[in-house]
Amino acid sequence: MDLKKFLPIQNKNLRKNNEEYFWALLIEPNFVQVGAWRVVEGIVQVSHISPAIAWGSFQDLVDATDSALSSVVSELPSDAKDPVKTVFGVANSWLADGVIKPDYLSEIKSLCEKLGLKPIGFVVLPEAIALYLKYQERSAVSAIFVGCYKEFIEISVFKLGNLIGVTLVSRSVALVEDVVEGLARFTVPDGIPSRIVLYNGKESELEEARQDLLASDWTQFIHLKLIHQPKIEVFLPDEKIKSVSFAGGVELTQAKGVSFSETTEFDDDSVSKFDTVNRDENVSVLTRDELENLPPSHFGFSGGSFNENIKLHKNVHPVKDETLAFDSFGKLKREIYSVVNHDDGNESAKDNLKPTKEGDLRTEATVKILEFPKLSLTLPPFLNNLFLAIKMPVIVGIIVLLAVFAGGFVAWWYYPTAEVVIYVSSRNLDEKMQITVVSEKDSENFDSKILSGNIIKTSVSGRKTKETTGSKTIGDKAKGEVTLYRVGPQLTLKSGTVLTGPGGLKFTIDNDVVVASGSASSPSESKVSVSAVQIGPDYNLASGASFSVSNYSVNDIEAKNENAFSGGTSREVSSVSSNDHKELNSSLTEELVLTAKSELEKLLSADELYVQESLKSTVKESRFSHPIGAEAESVELALDLTISAVTISRSKISELAMSVIESKIPEGFILRPDQLDFSFKLANSANEKYVFDVSIVANLLPQVDPRIVAQKIKGKYPSMAEEILQNEVAGYVRAEIKSKPKLPGRLGTLPQMVKNIDVQVAAER
Repeated sequence: MDLKKFLPIQNKNLRKNNEEYFWALLIEPNFVQVGAWRVVEGIVQVSHISPAIAWGSFQDLVDATDSALSSVVSELPSDAKDPVKTVFGVANSWLADGVIKPDYLSEIKSLCEKLGLKPIGFVVLPEAIALYLKYQERSAVSAIFVGCYKEFIEISVFKLGNLIGVTLVSRSVALVEDVVEGLARFTVPDGIPSRIVLYNGKESELEEARQDLLASDWTQFIHLKLIHQPKIEVFLPDEKIKSVSFAGGVELTQAKGVSFSETTEFDDDSVSKFDTVNRDENVSVLTRDELENLPPSHFGFSGGSFNENIKLHKNVHPVKDETLAFDSFGKLKREIYSVVNHDDGNESAKDNLKPTKEGDLRTEATVKILEFPKLSLTLPPFLNNLFLAIKMPVIVGIIVLLAVFAGGFVAWWYYPTAEVVIYVSSRNLDEKMQITVVSEKDSENFDSKILSGNIIKTSVSGRKTKETTGSKTIGDKAKGEVTLYRVGPQLTLKSGTVLTGPGGLKFTIDNDVVVASGSASSPSESKVSVSAVQIGPDYNLASGASFSVSNYSVNDIEAKNENAFSGGTSREVSSVSSNDHKELNSSLTEELVLTAKSELEKLLSADELYVQESLKSTVKESRFSHPIGAEAESVELALDLTISAVTISRSKISELAMSVIESKIPEGFILRPDQLDFSFKLANSANEKYVFDVSIVANLLPQVDPRIVAQKIKGKYPSMAEEILQNEVAGYVRAEIKSKPKLPGRLGTLPQMVKNIDVQVAAER
């Protein structure tokens, strides 16, 4: 398992100080747990583990982690230094493309700053569990790991120790259906493993989930290719901390085991766990001293002591596979021999004397003896001939091995290549000039700073809608009938004549009316229909109201309504404001111009540069769905634009700029065209002639001879090469070294051939 690093911490220092305590900090969705561990004689010792503490927000995570750390620190030995270096265990949901997502990484770094932790790396929880089980079970793991969290489940499938894939499934009320849905996303040719391991931060929930999975008939899911019910296991929270600690220890110090204690011996349970040899009445267990006192005939040897025969007999070997001969703390105690009985007494000693098998692990030196017929060291003639025949293939094999070694050396010397980019601090040189861009190539003149250019165009269109922000009052006008009382000669009133009623409310006559003459004792009466001047219920007057008529005195003519007025209503509605039109036009134009810029870039050749400051937009058509003042909840704009811009040759303006500032370059520095930056300001334009004020920023680089640099770093390790560059290159900031192929260990030097090293110099931005 890889341990990916946050910071450039030198892991070799960790291996030297193997008595130092480290933190294992496991962060899962809604739970955090901490353990303290160290490495003693190759074994990761997890000394203390905190309980799993729930968290929700980031501040909760800080507080929960602080509580967990405090509970463990209080249990450490008084002379032990408080741990600082931390290996993080995280769920797969925190990763993207093999690294922690930026948001979570920021939280982890902030957490470390607040609590004084130093992150040295992280491990992914399912991978750490798989490594831990491989160590515990002595074989590669094939299993389905299911992280049961509140809002989702996390499924990781391992086959023979290899991670097949990871998927997240949103939680529903049916855990079995969620697991089946997740497994259906995997394509495993031989079918998925029939072992499911559940984990999270709450043990009670895990047992409930286990019972749910056990109660289901898994053979009904034919597409999963399960031939029988899977084995359902629960991985306890404390075991997860051991897994994270073990993964960290393996990567940082090449640890070979893990324990949860401060002791250095097996207990009875541990011995029985590893000592799995099948015992029967024919097996006797002897110490080496007891063994040496037995007669040689007991082993089928013709004479001599046990030690002599064990050295002479070419078919008896110590156990070679260290994984079969480790004691509880990962050390190879001593060589263990096993003598196995065969029924056929004529079998050669090669078949009857073998190293111990897996499981014959001892904390004391023992030899297992089974009674069997005596064997002779005298070999039959056909075996002697066989050994002679074997010599030739061995010689050929040695020759082939030497040829492979020689070929590998030649390939290592001549084949590798490297690209070295040296970033140096640049010196800026600012200059200004004014250029004129014309469309006719014949008019180009460097001395007069006149360059030829082109005008490129593109058309873009789009639609956009926004909610209206205006409002207006709408409704109906009140109507009614009034009686006109006239004292005086006959009078004609035109339609639209204004009548003023109570409260200054105004009404108009709907039609022309002739009012007969009348006297003070007998005024004439004429009826006429009237309408309110404005909308609203205020004009719904009650009967008996008096009205003055236009500019006439009430002594000459007066109006009254015998019946109440009605029909006057009003309400507020959304409407299109002038600001709505402006904002919609501005935002849509901005979006279309951005689209047009990308379209214009597609029209450019490799050497063309379009001057953004010359960008010009022309409206071909603009259509609003509603005019200003119209009643509407939203308004839409359809806009068609033509966008144009001026383009010039990148190489020509660079050449012109170089000629302007060449004489101002200080000694020891060089300037390349790609180290020039331009900004333009349109000063004037007329008749397809554009005048621009140009600001030039030249990033001057120290003068470096790539061949001399390559000569000095050839055959060096990257770290040594960087030290040489730092001392030899003026203004050195950093270097990027990429070797192909990337060779491991001591083979990973830069190429031995200077011609295979490509040195480039670039400015550090």
